[in-house]
Amino acid sequence: MTEPNEEIRETVTPHGTRRKLWFILLGFIVAAGLGLYFYKWNFSEAAGTGDSVRKGDAPATMPGMTMGNQNSNPSPAAGASIGQIYIAPERQQLIGVKLASAEMKSLVKEIRTVGRVAYDETKIAHIHTRVSGFVEEVFADYVGKSVKVGEPLFTIYSPDLVATQQEYLLALKSNAVLKDSAFPWVSGGSNNLLEAARQRLLLWDIAPSEIEALEKQGEVKRALAIHSPVSGVVTERQAYHHGRYVTPEMDLYTIVDLSRVWVLGQVYESDLPLLRSGQMVQIELPYSSNLNKRQGRVVFISPTLDPKTRATDGIPES
Repeated sequence: MTEPNEEIRETVTPHGTRRKLWFILLGFIVAAGLGLYFYKWNFSEAAGTGDSVRKGDAPATMPGMTMGNQNSNPSPAAGASIGQIYIAPERQQLIGVKLASAEMKSLVKEIRTVGRVAYDETKIAHIHTRVSGFVEEVFADYVGKSVKVGEPLFTIYSPDLVATQQEYLLALKSNAVLKDSAFPWVSGGSNNLLEAARQRLLLWDIAPSEIEALEKQGEVKRALAIHSPVSGVVTERQAYHHGRYVTPEMDLYTIVDLSRVWVLGQVYESDLPLLRSGQMVQIELPYSSNLNKRQGRVVFISPTLDPKTRATDGIPES
């Protein structure tokens, strides 16, 4: 009786082991399927989020794209519309999205540079005397004083001027006596002598008013006044009191007309192709407000460059 029992156990044991193996294999297959499913789901979610951000960043900054009303809060479903991309307001603030309507404008290149105010070199006058002499009295007696055209600057005593005045008075008296002479060459010679003495005084920068006063008074003046030929401000002065001796080569005064000045702006080599004479410029002074901006025009562009800064001077006048 013992032998049949052993055969039954031997037949039952292989069937139970095989069933367990099938259950284990089935469990592995189910677990692998669920893992693959969750992996694909997470990957698709991550890819969809990245695409929406990338798509939202680029077109949102392009001018002219239809983005709807920027003041409204579109729903996420609106992003599904054709030609529209939805970006949450919080995301717009983080990435700095700016929206603008497309419009036609002229392309303008703005060149900003630093400049310094300088004198207009065409309005600088240097005052010299035509004769040697001694300064007697000075009227423009300090640097920075404003003078007008025709105003006296100083008086000068010159022996040559005194001798010429005497010649003029003698010629004036001779002409008064000989102008009615019966001989034309006599009256004509006296007129020529008078005119020659007058022209000499004029060539020595003696004003016509001084010559008229000499004719009326009939007396020689010791010192004659030298008048300013221009209006402006005294920037340099070499004429002093106490009888200083001066000669024609001495620069006694420098007078500058400040009604128009230059601004020397440093323009770099890369910007020179955009610079033209006659262009309008806007000048901002550091001590003035934006409402006090000045307008100018480019009048000169230097043909040379600074070897250190590779910049040149552009001169607008204001």
